[in-house]
Amino acid sequence: DFDEEYRRTKYKEDWLTPDFYHIAKTWEGVLNGSNCIIYRNPDEMNFIKENDIAWYDSLKEANVESLVLFPLKSGYELLGYIWANNFDTEKTMHIKETLELTTFFLASEISSYQMFDKFRILSTVDMLTGVLNRNEMNNRVMQLGIDDRPGRKNIGIIFADLNGLKTMNDNNGHSAGDKLIKEAAAILKEVFPEAEIYRAGGDEF
Repeated sequence: DFDEEYRRTKYKEDWLTPDFYHIAKTWEGVLNGSNCIIYRNPDEMNFIKENDIAWYDSLKEANVESLVLFPLKSGYELLGYIWANNFDTEKTMHIKETLELTTFFLASEISSYQMFDKFRILSTVDMLTGVLNRNEMNNRVMQLGIDDRPGRKNIGIIFADLNGLKTMNDNNGHSAGDKLIKEAAAILKEVFPEAEIYRAGGDEF
């Protein structure tokens, strides 16, 4: 527990300043491939002073006198950071091991979430246009078909067929046809900004 004296002299509650994320972007350079940073006293933190004065100044301003910091990584991808500061330095190794294990589980969890999120996007979004795909349209139709809630609202459906796609592909190549499809999707999103837009087929929305 923090006593009142510690709060007045050590604990800086408004440490999350507007430039925090700009400073955090420099941490990877200070780590320089290492899997963690450990500093048990202000003297050891001089390494940060020599390599990243902006970060060092922010730590001093926040009254940080000891620091353990781990990057959260999935393979070579940096996901974020986890750290502890102003800890009991007699328990440094225990804190390091705890954070190391926590980092492993957090990174695995975040990586799994991101992977499933990518799968969800791939299964619901048309990669060419960015609108919803036929699979998601079928799911939506199925939901509407079983929706028997009393007082449900009527909906309107518009089918749009893009004319001239085959001619564009034949005369100018499929890249030109793809551009035409993307432009059509952009127009639909602009005209119906609040609507659900699906690419039902090659040139059908």
